[in-house]
Amino acid sequence: MKNILILLSFCGLLGQAFAQNADSTRQLTPETKTFFALSAPKKFEATIQANDIDLQLDEEEKKGKFYALFLAVQDYKDTRIATLTHPYFDAQNLREVIVENYQFAKEDTRLLKNPTRSDILRTLDSLTRKLTRQDNLLVFYAGHGYWDGGLETGYWLPADARKDDKANWLTNFELLNYLKNIKARHTLLITDACFSGSIFKATARDFGVEQADVMIQKLYDSPSRRAMTSGSLTTVPDQSVFIENLIKQLRKNQDFYLPATDLFVTIKNPIIRDSEAKVLPQYGELNLPDHQGGDFIFFKRKKK
Repeated sequence: MKNILILLSFCGLLGQAFAQNADSTRQLTPETKTFFALSAPKKFEATIQANDIDLQLDEEEKKGKFYALFLAVQDYKDTRIATLTHPYFDAQNLREVIVENYQFAKEDTRLLKNPTRSDILRTLDSLTRKLTRQDNLLVFYAGHGYWDGGLETGYWLPADARKDDKANWLTNFELLNYLKNIKARHTLLITDACFSGSIFKATARDFGVEQADVMIQKLYDSPSRRAMTSGSLTTVPDQSVFIENLIKQLRKNQDFYLPATDLFVTIKNPIIRDSEAKVLPQYGELNLPDHQGGDFIFFKRKKK
């Protein structure tokens, strides 16, 4: 199995675009995003130091390679869908911080600006063939997202999406099918978007200080499919406080092993405090069969 970290950032659609179906849709302005709720985990009690942890795996067997895919959609062919200003900037910054601070080689990362539906599906399909069972994958999506309450379905809107035609929209179901077929030990979906609640299962854990060594070992050994979102069904500005705090903490972290759950715990309160929209970030498990309770681990890049 491999590790997959998926980060998605959505923005809501133009408020008037779906005004005719208010009972089954979310109405959004060009400056806002939407989120689907998850239950947040309890804070770890453990303080983890790199020199206290001795993973029993061989170095290469332990983590494989770290791949990253960044999907940034801010310019839409359909001019009725609002143009966004931050997706590409956020994707570039996140790519920079993981390459500089964690064990992602730049040649193993790929950034797609304004990808179409076929671009996204073709790239995800290539990952099902490329990754080995020891590899790790981070996927970040930034762009418009949409939740259809009547169909109970969430969507990504690629660059070729049309406001009044879902033919080129990407459903949660399609996304999960691709993720299911990418051989992975850990999947972490970080969303800044409106997303289907049926994808998630809530989870929570507590660990004692004396269990820190065992915790890291078990978290990495056990496969996982997790999700982190910047809020529930609320609106937030196009300029994401969530992404800002995520990148800030990834730069600030000094621990050699950083579980994604610990990362979420450190950014949750600052996001709530700094957000004018008072969004509530969430953390939970993706509803995929391979989840066995583990976590994605960020491995700090060793200083030369």
